[in-house]
Amino acid sequence: MTKDYNYAINVKFKSHPSIESYQSANHIAKSMDELLSELDDLLELKRLFKSSKNIIYKRIKLIEEYINNQDANKAMQEYTYMRLFTKHLFQIREKNSGMFNRFKKDIIRQSHQINWYGIRAEIGIAANLLTNFKGCVTKSESPDFIINRTESPVYIESTMAIVNSKKSDVLYKIGAAINKKNSKPYANKRTALCIDLTNIFHRFFEEQNNQEADLFNWLNDYVTKNEIKYGSIVILLNLYMPEQRRCQSTYRAIKLSHCSEELSDFLDAVFPRIGKTAYKAPEFAEYS
Repeated sequence: MTKDYNYAINVKFKSHPSIESYQSANHIAKSMDELLSELDDLLELKRLFKSSKNIIYKRIKLIEEYINNQDANKAMQEYTYMRLFTKHLFQIREKNSGMFNRFKKDIIRQSHQINWYGIRAEIGIAANLLTNFKGCVTKSESPDFIINRTESPVYIESTMAIVNSKKSDVLYKIGAAINKKNSKPYANKRTALCIDLTNIFHRFFEEQNNQEADLFNWLNDYVTKNEIKYGSIVILLNLYMPEQRRCQSTYRAIKLSHCSEELSDFLDAVFPRIGKTAYKAPEFAEYS
């Protein structure tokens, strides 16, 4: 696979405590071959690699850059994110070929890296819905998903919040993402707004004094004090756990007081929780 796509890792690792399970370049190349093989099966690498601007091509080159800089933590983080991404695509292809083909076309034509986060979030949502929800799921444009179109439909709109600078106010970015979507015509009690905060989450904890509770307390306070039209705000996160060298998606669903009964029941099925604050880790989203 690597030879077919002119992909090679030219690196000789020195002794380094953070790369104990990846001590040889051959082992890393094998892992990359596995990833490239999956991407080829799903998306046809010859088509993707025709343009160096394609978002997948750029993510692969980013992993290569981290490897050659001997930054094992960032390389493994990006690698596990990509393997989670391919896992979701396989699940979508198995459950709904039409939806998969739609995503495939979108991925192939994308060149702006900022769109990577949005596409990754949508694909994660789709994999969750198709795997864990027994009703009808339709991919649309505005909003992104329609649930049970012919019965009592509810809707999901997907967005993201990212920061490109350490000087950015991460909490402001979350509020800005919500406000931007709050003016949409489908912002109502039957629609859940799902926000991918993976980038924000990592940036928030660059400040050593910040705690997870601080972030979610701010979110709860924000949706309480502002006139949010959506029935629910669902926070999505892809968390990399360096000690375990794996990635897992998780979530936090916040229901607003005007959330419709249909949307509330749907959220309980797809985004379940244990007790008042501890949410179940979705099985569909783990990658080791």
